[in-house]
Amino acid sequence: MKKRWSERMERMAAAFELPIDAALGALRVEILSGREVLIENHHGLLEFEEDLVCINSSGHIVKINGNKLRIVAMNASQLRISGKVISVELC
Repeated sequence: MKKRWSERMERMAAAFELPIDAALGALRVEILSGREVLIENHHGLLEFEEDLVCINSSGHIVKINGNKLRIVAMNASQLRISGKVISVELC
């Protein structure tokens, strides 16, 4: 059932020339110059420290390791972290 739904959404996204990640609500991680990370379609923070941020998403956990990390903006679907980003892991 889930596979059919995602296939339909992919076809619809293609028909309307939309990005597939937007149509499916898929996790999107964007790293900007090693100083900022934008996470779209998250499901909340699991852990937040100055050197580690763990974010919940559908079926994955995103771990951001760095220095002086801080939350710049957060809403129901997007999260923006800034600081010195050392690594981003998808677990």
